[in-house]
Amino acid sequence: MNPFRRVMRRVQQLFNVNLISAKLVTPINAKVRKIMSGEAKSPEDYFTVGRFWISKALVYILILGACAAVFIYFNWIAPPVSDTTTAESRITSIYYDYDDMALGEYTGKANIRAANGEVVYTGDIVAGVCTGAGTLWSQSGTMVYSGAFVNNHYEGNGTLYYPTGKPQYTGEFVENNFSGRGVLYYPDGSVQYEGEFENGAFNGEGVLYSEKGILIYEGEFQSGAYHGAGISYFNSGIKKYEGEFYMGRAQGAGILYSSAGKALFEGQFARDDIHYEALLGCTMADVMTMFKEAPVVYFSDGGTSLLFERAQIILKTDCLVELRMGEQNTSEGEVWYLPDEDGETLTETEESRLSEEEETEETEEGSEEEDKTSEEDADLASLPIKNIFHIYYYLSSDEWQTADKLDMSAVNITGVSTYRSGLDVDFLEGEDMTPENGAASLQECVAIERVRLNQPTAFSSIGYELSTLNRSYIEVSGINLADAIYEEVYEVDGVRYRLCYEMDDPNTLMFVTVEN
Repeated sequence: MNPFRRVMRRVQQLFNVNLISAKLVTPINAKVRKIMSGEAKSPEDYFTVGRFWISKALVYILILGACAAVFIYFNWIAPPVSDTTTAESRITSIYYDYDDMALGEYTGKANIRAANGEVVYTGDIVAGVCTGAGTLWSQSGTMVYSGAFVNNHYEGNGTLYYPTGKPQYTGEFVENNFSGRGVLYYPDGSVQYEGEFENGAFNGEGVLYSEKGILIYEGEFQSGAYHGAGISYFNSGIKKYEGEFYMGRAQGAGILYSSAGKALFEGQFARDDIHYEALLGCTMADVMTMFKEAPVVYFSDGGTSLLFERAQIILKTDCLVELRMGEQNTSEGEVWYLPDEDGETLTETEESRLSEEEETEETEEGSEEEDKTSEEDADLASLPIKNIFHIYYYLSSDEWQTADKLDMSAVNITGVSTYRSGLDVDFLEGEDMTPENGAASLQECVAIERVRLNQPTAFSSIGYELSTLNRSYIEVSGINLADAIYEEVYEVDGVRYRLCYEMDDPNTLMFVTVEN
């Protein structure tokens, strides 16, 4: 036997956990059996520490338990320690230097030494090149790769290691690149990616994780980017988007989710966001199926906008909204009439009456009661009035419809505004831009109102009044037409893009409006 091997085996025996445990446990075990066979009867059965007397039996039991714990841990709990140095991994006694001419004609198993004398390869060799199963080492003696080789390349199944000795990648290789199915690891040993590779990049079906082990993406990849059908997730692990991707960005049909996991929008996407241009020309009926929430209707004398609050999108429509309010206390009836084509109240007819006031015939008894109830009438007059709102939509087809019978397919979307963070407008670079300073429209007032929820002082010169009628309808009036907002306007392929900035901060994009 090689003397060096004999010495190494002896050293291993000296530090073998099983042998150490056996040598410690055997005498202690005998001593414990002797002591445990009877009660402590003399001072010899105790250890003294200062004023304290400690039972020898207890001490031996604790030592025995500790040895047993070490034995159990290293034999059944702790993972086996993989040897990532060259010292114990030789499978043959045949050695060649890397520049040895004789190596070129050798076929079999051998160890190849580097210029510094350290073994850098152990395994199969065919006609002087590494082909078959083998292990590659660095000149410092740490394992670099273990697995299949073909013509000195990683080829087939193998494991690539970090300099620390932890696996970097386990799976299939083609000409030194990750290709096929495999698992990529972070330096701390946690899984980064599991799936298909091609030329060293994620390609095909796979699953991507963060360093904390949280799922980031699952689906199809191409050249390392999300591409095809997939699902992306928030850092919390909650689903963010499910649908089609193109080179790392959401593009095509998909569903957008909130950070709470609720669906916000289902439709077309572009540039990793909702495809706002695709909403132009849609009907109100279309968008009501796309957005997974009921909108808040903002209206003024000049227009109507729909706010989808959770999606942070405002849609401009081609209809008008008119509110008619009636006053009714508990002692009176009410009559409502539909407006005519010009918006004026129609002449009273049986057909135009929406409700009838109960007719009562004045009787002598009623006349006699009138004086008695005069005080009650005075009290009723001082009570709160019951307001009844009637919402009418004036459509581009020059007709009025009540809110509950509105034909949403007759209402068209003519503009889209969004105040979502991280808006991508890089695609407008290089296009002609026209700066504009003009009074705020209804659409812009709604966007400003939403921006102010996070920045109360934003657009401080823009004034307007809001009248909240209920949770669904808000009237905007008194818009300050004297002060202007600053916008950069681009025209691309028949679509107008309005990028709105603060006057005193022209570098911070506040919201974007897209319109025909």
